[in-house]
Amino acid sequence: MSRRSSLEPRGHIQVCLRIKPFTALERANGLQGCVSLEDSTSVILKPPKSSLSRLIEKTAGQTIQKFTFSRVFGPEATQEEFFEGTMKQPVQDFLEGCNRLVFTYGITNAGKTYTFQGTEDDVGILPRTMDMLFKTIGGRLYTKMDLKPIRWRDYIKLTKDQVREETALKNSLLRLTKEVGDYFTKKR
Repeated sequence: MSRRSSLEPRGHIQVCLRIKPFTALERANGLQGCVSLEDSTSVILKPPKSSLSRLIEKTAGQTIQKFTFSRVFGPEATQEEFFEGTMKQPVQDFLEGCNRLVFTYGITNAGKTYTFQGTEDDVGILPRTMDMLFKTIGGRLYTKMDLKPIRWRDYIKLTKDQVREETALKNSLLRLTKEVGDYFTKKR
């Protein structure tokens, strides 16, 4: 039985939302939020009291919108919680041979770079993913030099004679590269 992502039952594509918390400056200026968490998969959008939409709704009725996602993370979610809830299982699936694509999307200053890269003290999903990948494959490294890639997806195991031939070819190419580099360096 293969492990499946907790997000997978909804289909092949999961859309996760992370609500960015207000900055200290935004809080000091008294900005009002327009996104509220309904549950772990839904948010409600309501225009701030100071917006034109809010003034119009007094006469035309309330304009509340509800949006549903695979998973919603509130402003208090940590980088680790976000990684655990969105990336850990897809990375494990990738290590088992499944294809995965992750991308961030949002307006400028929405927190994409912070979520993806993080800071030195609180790394994002990319460094956490790389850490998980390298820790997992660390014990699986193939240290012999007897494999040769063919095409883009396959490889063949080389005999000892083929390894010698490949090594000789590599060394002659390296020598040639050095000679050409030396030639152009002397021409200057």
